[in-house]
Amino acid sequence: MLFWRSFPLVLGVFVALTIEICTPVSTSAAEVVGTEITGVFVDVSRIHHDANSNGDTWDYIWTADNALYSFNCDGRGYGTKSQNVSFNFLKVDQWDALTGSNVNPMDYGKSTQAAPNASNWKVTGADSIDGTIYAFIAENWYGAQNAFGGEAPESYIRQSVTNMSLIKSADKGQTWTRDSQTNYDHPMWTSHKFSTAFFVKYGQDGGKTQQDNQNRYVYAISNNGYWNCGSEFYLGRVPRSKIMNLNPTDWEFLSNGKWVTNPDDATPIPGFSNGRMKDTMGSPI
Repeated sequence: MLFWRSFPLVLGVFVALTIEICTPVSTSAAEVVGTEITGVFVDVSRIHHDANSNGDTWDYIWTADNALYSFNCDGRGYGTKSQNVSFNFLKVDQWDALTGSNVNPMDYGKSTQAAPNASNWKVTGADSIDGTIYAFIAENWYGAQNAFGGEAPESYIRQSVTNMSLIKSADKGQTWTRDSQTNYDHPMWTSHKFSTAFFVKYGQDGGKTQQDNQNRYVYAISNNGYWNCGSEFYLGRVPRSKIMNLNPTDWEFLSNGKWVTNPDDATPIPGFSNGRMKDTMGSPI
């Protein structure tokens, strides 16, 4: 037989969801043998908007000392300056009572300020791993611009993304390595298949489990180079002991069930949707 239960889930800064779960149960021993999510819907009666915050792409970072941080893009975050990228501290006792403060407005330009190649900087995924905060940052071209900095706009007016790098901070966001000029001059990855990366999150400060060998590896997924409307997903990983090196040669990518060193050789993650505009961005948790 089946029994049903619902519970709330906080999504992003402002909204709560309710997930309905259908759980098969053994009729002889009432033993739960599996769980299936059968529906997700927005509980609009519990929407909470923090008017003091501004910006998008908030991906929460849970540090070893039980603090929360987040980057934002295209806004002032909890600061006073509207920036392409900004870093914030978050304080919350209840999900609908979140407050924040700006830690670092970063040096990636004012909101919509373009680099010499007409791109705008955006952060995608971020996480705290073994006491250090990491984030992926890449160059973006808006839909009306020439895609990937090329010679023609994208036919579906999608925002294109490439030239991604990984940055880190050992002092809770006060200072960062690599700097913006280095990332512009020498991006770590130029492949469209690894340009919108988000970490796979296993818990506080990178997680402490052995699931998926995550005690040995850090995983990240990326779509094929579009903000919020890609066509397939790709999986990368780096030894957990080497992520601090910020060396792209330490990374490898899933290709037909094997791990390869060139992201251009990666193949779409099996079981995920494929098709133009079907694959958004976000952190698997």
